[in-house]
Amino acid sequence: MNLIINCPICNSNNLFDFVNRKEIPVHQNLVYTTLKSAKNATTGDMIFSVCEICGFIFNRAFEHEKLEYGDNYENSQLHSNIFNQHVSDIINNLINIGDIKNSKIMEIGCGNGQFLIKLMKELDKSNTGYGFDPSYKKKSSILENNIVFSKKYFLSDSIDFISDIVISRHVIEHIPEPIPFLQEIRKNIEKNSRVFTETPRIDWILKNHVFWDFTYEHCSFFSFNSITTAFEISGFKVIIKKAIFGEQYMWIECKKVDQGKISKNGKEIVKLTKEYLKAEKNIIKLWLEKISKLQKNGKIALWGAGGKGTTFANLLDPKNIIFDCIIDINPKKWNKFIPGSGHIIINPKEIEEKKIKSIIIMNPNYTNEVSKMIQNKDIILVNT
Repeated sequence: MNLIINCPICNSNNLFDFVNRKEIPVHQNLVYTTLKSAKNATTGDMIFSVCEICGFIFNRAFEHEKLEYGDNYENSQLHSNIFNQHVSDIINNLINIGDIKNSKIMEIGCGNGQFLIKLMKELDKSNTGYGFDPSYKKKSSILENNIVFSKKYFLSDSIDFISDIVISRHVIEHIPEPIPFLQEIRKNIEKNSRVFTETPRIDWILKNHVFWDFTYEHCSFFSFNSITTAFEISGFKVIIKKAIFGEQYMWIECKKVDQGKISKNGKEIVKLTKEYLKAEKNIIKLWLEKISKLQKNGKIALWGAGGKGTTFANLLDPKNIIFDCIIDINPKKWNKFIPGSGHIIINPKEIEEKKIKSIIIMNPNYTNEVSKMIQNKDIILVNT
């Protein structure tokens, strides 16, 4: 394994390592049908480093060839009313930018197409949608004559149209080399085209000591400053940037411009990473102490079998002896196993049968939703 020695954004070699984990599952959103296959899931190393010049954070030990975004990849969050409202808010935001007609709308990393389908239903029928994702679970097809899905990665030279609107939600954090990715998008648009990106905010993760948000799949993390630098280097101007979804994510709107001034400001994030490094061991210790107290009350489960829950389980219970199971509302995950530790994923309706006494909610945004689902049950809910 060859470690990356220069920042993929600004090419600086002024790097500071602050997260180091060995042999962790490379996928957090793949579920397995057997315990054996889950325990034998592919692993990799993480050495997260911050560039002291531009503030970009990335995994220096990342090996893209280990990843496999295929049919078994399952990261849909649309079974949650909370997340559905978040998606509706984004769609309303896109609709409110102006009268969208006769436009070609491309979504890069469309998953199984739910977001693009919802968006296109709200727009004028003169528009055409294009979705690209290797994990798209159907055959490449045309739906309702105005959406085309391609089961492949987006490359500008493989398509024969120019996009008026480009949407990329929770994709760029999976890209080890963001600049070439953004430059490919730039090739596919005109000067009046609009580009929208949604991605996690690394400063929220660092400030809140969310150690379970550092996952192998997410090899690239941004702050507002570093993503601005990345877009500027790639030939864009950032028009709008705002925190969304309980400030966990950022929403960026850009337009294509000629190369201009490039801003680089990594000081704030470098400071946060050094503070995080000092705090991480103690935070993990406190969680183990809290879990030990919960065990005296009976069985413990985690709520959320996505990246957060999978990482939390593998870090704190790699031998699968502390947490009884992981609860998730996505039916496609039920009775399957998370990679690495092999914890089983259950239907929320099985909570009483399993005699669960404590539930650790992996994302505080879903606390009210979880509370309503298990009301009248003698269960301790623990927020992260």
